[in-house]
Amino acid sequence: TMPELPEVQRARRELEACALGRKLVLADAVEDNIVYVGDAQAKVKHALEGRVLKEVVRKGKNLCLVTDGGPWQVAFHFGMTGAFRIAGKESISYQSLRKGSKRADSDKEESLEWPPRFSKLLL
Repeated sequence: TMPELPEVQRARRELEACALGRKLVLADAVEDNIVYVGDAQAKVKHALEGRVLKEVVRKGKNLCLVTDGGPWQVAFHFGMTGAFRIAGKESISYQSLRKGSKRADSDKEESLEWPPRFSKLLL
C-alpha cells in the first residue's frame, strides 16, 4: 500500500530528530533520468550539501527541507511508495487498513542493504 499522512508525518519527525540543526556534509543525488530532469540533480546537491537543516515542513504528502542556504528549499513527494530510510533505524512499513486484508509485508524481512536499493538522495 502507499504512505498516508501519518507515515509522512512520522518521516518528518524522524528526519528532524536525526538531522535538524546539523550540517548536511554529503548530499548525493543518485542519477535517475525520471526523478531528476536536466540539471536538477546538481541543483539538489548544491541546495543541500554543506548546509544546516533548519526546518522540515510537511504539507500533505510533501516534505520540504529548509536550510541555511538562502532561498533554496528541496521538496519531496511521498506519492505511492515514497519514504525516508535512516541508517540504523527501523524503516517505515505501510500496511493496508482494508477490512479483512492481510498485511502484505508481514512475512518479509527488512533488508539491511545500505544504501537502500531504490534511493534517489543520500544525505
